[in-house]
Amino acid sequence: MDALETLTLESLQTMLAEAIQARHRLVTRPTSASSNDRSVTYQQRLSEADAYINRLRDAVNAKTGTGAGGGRHRPIYLTGGC
Repeated sequence: MDALETLTLESLQTMLAEAIQARHRLVTRPTSASSNDRSVTYQQRLSEADAYINRLRDAVNAKTGTGAGGGRHRPIYLTGGC
């Protein structure tokens, strides 16, 4: 059993939102800094962040019963005339 399956839908949605915000910060912030002949470059691990976001998204979809295959929506029938 995956640890994400034990969490509530609300906590999964909160974690997903926070993970997406963290990934956005990772992409938009500077990746290097320098001062007084010293330089530091930060390694971005987007693939790990994307994999975590996908796991969270899959867990949310499993809780709500939706996903890539559609959802539990019923067809809309149009009846009547003008």
